[in-house]
Amino acid sequence: LLLNRDELDGQFDGMGQCRGGKGADEQQMLELYDGGGLTSLRITSSRAYTSSQVSIWGTTQPEVLRQMVAAGDASGLWARFLFVPLPERVVALPTHASPSEMAEVEAAAQLLADVARTIHDLPARRYSLTSDAMHAWQEYELQHQGMALKATIGAQSALYGKSAGKVLRVAGLLHLLKVAIGEVEHDALVDADCISKAVVLVDHLDQWALSLHSEVAVGETTGLMQAIHRVAEAAGQPLRWKEVWHRLSTAQRRDVDASTGRAAMQALAAAGYGVIEDGPRGALLYRATGALP
Repeated sequence: LLLNRDELDGQFDGMGQCRGGKGADEQQMLELYDGGGLTSLRITSSRAYTSSQVSIWGTTQPEVLRQMVAAGDASGLWARFLFVPLPERVVALPTHASPSEMAEVEAAAQLLADVARTIHDLPARRYSLTSDAMHAWQEYELQHQGMALKATIGAQSALYGKSAGKVLRVAGLLHLLKVAIGEVEHDALVDADCISKAVVLVDHLDQWALSLHSEVAVGETTGLMQAIHRVAEAAGQPLRWKEVWHRLSTAQRRDVDASTGRAAMQALAAAGYGVIEDGPRGALLYRATGALP
Protein backbone atom coordinates (compact mmCIF):
# COMPACT_ATOMS: atom_id res chain seq x y z
CA LEU A 1 0.00 0.00 0.00
CA LEU A 2 2.79 2.45 0.81
CA LEU A 3 6.46 2.76 -0.05
CA ASN A 4 7.97 5.21 2.43
CA ARG A 5 11.55 6.40 1.97
CA ASP A 6 13.21 9.22 3.92
CA GLU A 7 15.68 9.59 1.04
CA LEU A 8 13.66 9.08 -2.11
CA ASP A 9 16.67 9.02 -4.42
CA GLY A 10 17.83 5.79 -2.75
CA GLN A 11 14.75 4.04 -4.10
CA PHE A 12 15.62 4.91 -7.69
CA ASP A 13 19.37 4.43 -7.37
CA GLY A 14 18.72 0.79 -6.44
CA MET A 15 16.53 0.03 -9.42
CA GLY A 16 17.76 -2.61 -11.82
CA GLN A 17 20.60 -3.77 -9.56
CA CYS A 18 19.30 -7.32 -9.55
CA ARG A 19 20.11 -9.47 -12.59
CA GLY A 20 23.20 -7.41 -13.36
CA GLY A 21 21.29 -4.22 -14.05
CA LYS A 22 18.78 -5.92 -16.36
CA GLY A 23 15.91 -6.00 -13.89
CA ALA A 24 12.53 -4.50 -14.69
CA ASP A 25 12.10 -2.55 -11.45
CA GLU A 26 11.45 0.80 -13.09
CA GLN A 27 9.07 -0.66 -15.67
CA GLN A 28 7.09 -2.34 -12.92
CA MET A 29 6.90 0.91 -10.95
CA LEU A 30 5.68 2.76 -14.04
CA GLU A 31 2.92 0.19 -14.53
CA LEU A 32 1.88 0.41 -10.88
CA TYR A 33 0.79 3.98 -11.57
CA ASP A 34 -2.06 2.66 -13.72
CA GLY A 35 -3.20 0.25 -10.99
CA GLY A 36 -2.94 -2.76 -13.26
CA GLY A 37 -1.66 -6.26 -12.62
CA LEU A 38 1.55 -8.13 -13.36
CA THR A 39 2.62 -11.73 -13.92
CA SER A 40 6.23 -12.67 -13.17
CA LEU A 41 7.30 -16.06 -14.49
CA ARG A 42 10.20 -17.71 -12.68
CA ILE A 43 12.03 -21.02 -12.97
CA THR A 44 10.56 -22.54 -9.82
CA SER A 45 7.34 -20.57 -9.47
CA SER A 46 5.41 -17.56 -10.68
CA ARG A 47 3.94 -14.50 -8.97
CA ALA A 48 0.93 -12.56 -10.16
CA TYR A 49 -1.55 -9.92 -9.11
CA THR A 50 -4.55 -8.55 -11.00
CA SER A 51 -4.58 -5.00 -9.63
CA SER A 52 -2.41 -2.73 -7.50
CA GLN A 53 -2.76 0.15 -5.07
CA VAL A 54 0.70 1.49 -4.30
CA SER A 55 1.57 4.98 -3.10
CA ILE A 56 5.13 6.30 -2.95
CA TRP A 57 6.09 8.91 -0.40
CA GLY A 58 9.50 10.29 0.36
CA THR A 59 11.74 13.31 0.72
CA THR A 60 14.80 14.58 -1.08
CA GLN A 61 16.81 17.77 -1.49
CA PRO A 62 16.08 20.02 -4.52
CA GLU A 63 19.67 19.74 -5.75
CA VAL A 64 19.52 15.93 -5.58
CA LEU A 65 16.24 16.00 -7.51
CA ARG A 66 17.79 18.24 -10.16
CA GLN A 67 20.51 15.64 -10.66
CA MET A 68 17.94 12.85 -10.95
CA VAL A 69 15.89 14.69 -13.60
CA ALA A 70 18.92 16.00 -15.52
CA ALA A 71 18.60 13.23 -18.11
CA GLY A 72 15.03 14.25 -18.91
CA ASP A 73 11.90 12.19 -18.39
CA ALA A 74 11.47 10.03 -21.46
CA SER A 75 9.57 7.34 -19.53
CA GLY A 76 7.35 9.80 -17.63
CA LEU A 77 8.60 8.52 -14.27
CA TRP A 78 8.91 11.95 -12.65
CA ALA A 79 5.69 13.17 -14.30
CA ARG A 80 3.85 10.61 -12.16
CA PHE A 81 4.86 12.37 -8.93
CA LEU A 82 3.46 15.41 -7.15
CA PHE A 83 6.39 17.34 -5.66
CA VAL A 84 5.66 19.51 -2.65
CA PRO A 85 8.50 22.03 -2.08
CA LEU A 86 8.90 23.28 1.47
CA PRO A 87 8.94 27.07 1.91
CA GLU A 88 12.41 28.46 2.50
CA ARG A 89 11.98 30.07 5.90
CA VAL A 90 13.30 29.78 9.44
CA VAL A 91 10.84 28.45 12.03
CA ALA A 92 11.66 28.52 15.74
CA LEU A 93 10.91 25.36 17.70
CA PRO A 94 8.32 25.92 20.45
CA THR A 95 9.63 26.00 24.02
CA HIS A 96 6.24 25.86 25.74
CA ALA A 97 2.75 24.55 25.01
CA SER A 98 -0.30 25.26 27.13
CA PRO A 99 -2.68 22.46 28.14
CA SER A 100 -5.25 23.72 25.62
CA GLU A 101 -2.68 23.71 22.81
CA MET A 102 -1.62 20.18 23.70
CA ALA A 103 -5.27 19.13 23.70
CA GLU A 104 -5.70 20.61 20.21
CA VAL A 105 -2.67 18.68 18.94
CA GLU A 106 -3.93 15.42 20.41
CA ALA A 107 -7.42 16.00 19.01
CA ALA A 108 -6.01 16.69 15.55
CA ALA A 109 -3.86 13.54 15.67
CA GLN A 110 -6.87 11.48 16.75
CA LEU A 111 -9.00 12.96 13.95
CA LEU A 112 -6.38 12.01 11.36
CA ALA A 113 -6.18 8.49 12.78
CA ASP A 114 -9.97 8.11 12.75
CA VAL A 115 -10.24 9.34 9.15
CA ALA A 116 -7.44 7.04 7.99
CA ARG A 117 -9.03 4.06 9.75
CA THR A 118 -12.46 4.83 8.32
CA ILE A 119 -11.10 5.04 4.77
CA HIS A 120 -9.03 1.88 5.23
CA ASP A 121 -12.11 -0.05 6.33
CA LEU A 122 -14.29 1.07 3.40
CA PRO A 123 -15.31 -1.77 1.08
CA ALA A 124 -13.50 -1.87 -2.26
CA ARG A 125 -15.53 -0.23 -5.02
CA ARG A 126 -15.16 1.60 -8.30
CA TYR A 127 -15.98 5.30 -8.03
CA SER A 128 -17.53 7.26 -10.88
CA LEU A 129 -17.91 10.97 -11.65
CA THR A 130 -21.08 13.00 -11.90
CA SER A 131 -21.83 14.35 -15.39
CA ASP A 132 -20.65 17.84 -14.36
CA ALA A 133 -17.44 16.43 -12.87
CA MET A 134 -16.81 14.35 -15.99
CA HIS A 135 -17.28 17.40 -18.21
CA ALA A 136 -14.90 19.51 -16.08
CA TRP A 137 -12.26 16.77 -16.07
CA GLN A 138 -12.62 16.17 -19.82
CA GLU A 139 -12.00 19.85 -20.56
CA TYR A 140 -8.93 19.84 -18.32
CA GLU A 141 -7.57 16.68 -19.95
CA LEU A 142 -8.11 18.09 -23.46
CA GLN A 143 -6.39 21.36 -22.53
CA HIS A 144 -3.36 19.54 -21.19
CA GLN A 145 -3.13 17.33 -24.27
CA GLY A 146 -2.61 20.52 -26.25
CA MET A 147 -0.08 21.84 -23.74
CA ALA A 148 1.85 18.58 -23.97
CA LEU A 149 2.08 18.92 -27.76
CA LYS A 150 3.29 22.53 -27.54
CA ALA A 151 5.93 21.94 -24.85
CA THR A 152 9.50 22.19 -26.16
CA ILE A 153 11.02 20.39 -23.17
CA GLY A 154 10.33 16.65 -23.19
CA ALA A 155 10.02 16.37 -19.41
CA GLN A 156 7.40 19.13 -19.39
CA SER A 157 5.45 17.40 -22.14
CA ALA A 158 5.45 14.21 -20.06
CA LEU A 159 4.24 16.13 -17.02
CA TYR A 160 1.34 17.74 -18.90
CA GLY A 161 0.42 14.28 -20.17
CA LYS A 162 0.03 12.97 -16.60
CA SER A 163 -1.68 16.01 -15.05
CA ALA A 164 -5.23 14.82 -15.74
CA GLY A 165 -4.51 11.43 -14.20
CA LYS A 166 -3.18 13.09 -11.05
CA VAL A 167 -6.29 15.27 -10.87
CA LEU A 168 -8.46 12.13 -10.85
CA ARG A 169 -6.40 10.61 -8.03
CA VAL A 170 -6.56 13.74 -5.88
CA ALA A 171 -10.28 14.14 -6.58
CA GLY A 172 -10.80 10.55 -5.47
CA LEU A 173 -8.93 11.22 -2.23
CA LEU A 174 -10.98 14.34 -1.56
CA HIS A 175 -14.15 12.32 -2.14
CA LEU A 176 -12.99 9.67 0.34
CA LEU A 177 -12.37 12.40 2.91
CA LYS A 178 -15.96 13.56 2.43
CA VAL A 179 -17.12 9.98 2.97
CA ALA A 180 -14.99 9.61 6.10
CA ILE A 181 -16.44 12.69 7.79
CA GLY A 182 -20.00 11.80 6.81
CA GLU A 183 -20.47 14.60 4.30
CA VAL A 184 -21.52 12.18 1.54
CA GLU A 185 -22.56 8.52 1.40
CA HIS A 186 -19.93 5.93 0.50
CA ASP A 187 -21.70 5.10 -2.78
CA ALA A 188 -22.06 8.73 -3.91
CA LEU A 189 -20.57 9.94 -7.18
CA VAL A 190 -17.44 12.12 -7.19
CA ASP A 191 -18.72 15.65 -7.75
CA ALA A 192 -17.37 18.63 -9.71
CA ASP A 193 -16.23 20.35 -6.51
CA CYS A 194 -13.68 17.58 -5.92
CA ILE A 195 -12.42 17.94 -9.50
CA SER A 196 -12.06 21.73 -9.27
CA LYS A 197 -10.17 21.56 -5.98
CA ALA A 198 -7.94 18.81 -7.33
CA VAL A 199 -7.15 20.95 -10.40
CA VAL A 200 -6.05 23.85 -8.20
CA LEU A 201 -3.75 21.63 -6.14
CA VAL A 202 -2.22 19.71 -9.05
CA ASP A 203 -1.61 22.83 -11.13
CA HIS A 204 -0.03 24.59 -8.16
CA LEU A 205 2.38 21.73 -7.46
CA ASP A 206 3.11 20.98 -11.12
CA GLN A 207 4.12 24.61 -11.67
CA TRP A 208 7.12 24.06 -9.42
CA ALA A 209 8.06 20.89 -11.30
CA LEU A 210 7.75 22.71 -14.63
CA SER A 211 10.13 25.41 -13.43
CA LEU A 212 12.55 22.74 -12.19
CA HIS A 213 12.67 21.09 -15.62
CA SER A 214 13.19 24.49 -17.25
CA GLU A 215 16.08 25.29 -14.94
CA VAL A 216 17.69 21.92 -15.62
CA ALA A 217 17.26 22.35 -19.37
CA VAL A 218 18.96 25.75 -19.64
CA GLY A 219 20.57 26.40 -16.26
CA GLU A 220 19.49 28.88 -13.60
CA THR A 221 19.24 32.41 -15.00
CA THR A 222 21.77 31.82 -17.73
CA GLY A 223 23.27 34.55 -19.85
CA LEU A 224 20.84 33.56 -22.62
CA MET A 225 17.86 33.99 -20.29
CA GLN A 226 19.13 37.39 -19.23
CA ALA A 227 19.62 38.45 -22.85
CA ILE A 228 16.13 37.29 -23.86
CA HIS A 229 14.55 39.09 -20.94
CA ARG A 230 16.38 42.35 -21.61
CA VAL A 231 15.39 42.25 -25.29
CA ALA A 232 11.75 41.65 -24.33
CA GLU A 233 11.87 44.43 -21.73
CA ALA A 234 13.25 46.89 -24.26
CA ALA A 235 10.62 45.92 -26.84
CA GLY A 236 7.77 46.38 -24.37
CA GLN A 237 5.70 43.76 -26.19
CA PRO A 238 5.55 39.98 -26.70
CA LEU A 239 8.28 38.68 -29.02
CA ARG A 240 8.75 35.45 -30.95
CA TRP A 241 12.05 33.61 -30.56
CA LYS A 242 13.04 34.62 -34.10
CA GLU A 243 12.52 38.28 -33.24
CA VAL A 244 14.60 37.86 -30.07
CA TRP A 245 17.30 35.97 -31.99
CA HIS A 246 17.83 38.85 -34.44
CA ARG A 247 18.45 41.20 -31.49
CA LEU A 248 21.14 38.99 -29.91
CA SER A 249 24.84 39.42 -30.48
CA THR A 250 26.62 37.41 -33.19
CA ALA A 251 28.25 35.17 -30.55
CA GLN A 252 24.94 34.53 -28.79
CA ARG A 253 23.19 33.63 -32.04
CA ARG A 254 25.98 31.21 -32.95
CA ASP A 255 25.71 29.26 -29.66
CA VAL A 256 21.95 28.67 -29.46
CA ASP A 257 19.20 27.14 -31.55
CA ALA A 258 15.44 27.62 -31.56
CA SER A 259 14.66 24.80 -29.09
CA THR A 260 17.18 26.16 -26.56
CA GLY A 261 15.80 29.66 -26.96
CA ARG A 262 12.20 28.54 -26.42
CA ALA A 263 13.27 26.52 -23.38
CA ALA A 264 14.93 29.62 -21.94
CA MET A 265 11.76 31.64 -22.55
CA GLN A 266 9.69 28.99 -20.75
CA ALA A 267 12.18 28.94 -17.88
CA LEU A 268 11.84 32.70 -17.49
CA ALA A 269 8.05 32.40 -17.45
CA ALA A 270 8.13 29.52 -14.96
CA ALA A 271 10.38 31.57 -12.69
CA GLY A 272 7.88 34.44 -12.74
CA TYR A 273 9.88 36.96 -14.79
CA GLY A 274 7.51 36.92 -17.76
CA VAL A 275 4.65 35.13 -19.47
CA ILE A 276 4.33 32.88 -22.50
CA GLU A 277 1.61 33.74 -25.01
CA ASP A 278 0.37 31.84 -28.04
CA GLY A 279 1.38 33.41 -31.34
CA PRO A 280 0.29 32.73 -34.92
CA ARG A 281 0.78 29.20 -36.28
CA GLY A 282 1.67 27.81 -32.85
CA ALA A 283 4.59 30.18 -32.19
CA LEU A 284 5.54 30.98 -28.61
CA LEU A 285 5.71 34.64 -27.61
CA TYR A 286 7.59 35.87 -24.54
CA ARG A 287 6.58 39.05 -22.70
CA ALA A 288 8.68 40.42 -19.82
CA THR A 289 6.58 41.28 -16.76
CA GLY A 290 9.17 41.61 -13.98
CA ALA A 291 12.77 42.57 -13.33
CA LEU A 292 15.60 40.05 -13.11
CA PRO A 293 17.49 39.97 -9.79
